[in-house]
Amino acid sequence: MAKIYNLILRQMLVYWNADFKVFIENVAKKIVLEIQTAQSANVEDDNKIILNFISANPIFQDESGGTIRLFSNKAKLFRLFEGDRIESELMANNLIFVVEGKLARTLDTGDGWFNALDIISKDGWLNETILLPKQRAKISAEVLTEQATIMAISYADIDGILKTSPQVTRTFMNHILKQMEKYQILWLQS
Repeated sequence: MAKIYNLILRQMLVYWNADFKVFIENVAKKIVLEIQTAQSANVEDDNKIILNFISANPIFQDESGGTIRLFSNKAKLFRLFEGDRIESELMANNLIFVVEGKLARTLDTGDGWFNALDIISKDGWLNETILLPKQRAKISAEVLTEQATIMAISYADIDGILKTSPQVTRTFMNHILKQMEKYQILWLQS
């Protein structure tokens, strides 16, 4: 928005003595070009961020390395700000991973209260329970940092990959079992 405002001000100086119609036509062309350039740059940046995240995160690895490309083609990035909650529909249909920032993960038991679970930071997986056929409670998350970037991969896409790649299935299961062990220890300590 600030770039477009700056562009309009500069164009006003260039077309100071021109007719209003000429000014509007030229500004409209420049704004369309600026928006298209920004969108293509954002897509390229998002693709690089996704590829870096997936290649660095051990949960997405297998021996062949070919699944990295499968995951990166199916992933989408979302940018959230402090206090934002992840939409329940997004959480219900996608595996959500934290690329940047910290989120408070809570359990929604359906009685209107959110029960705190933990804080998930960079490289964390927010909703492991999506892999369960029947979920007893819903997990929700709220952004704690000034800004957070999350990556979503649809459950249908992940399901297909898990059926064809036993190594990825094994790494997912190892992650989930580590989470279960962490909560068992916390439960015993309380």
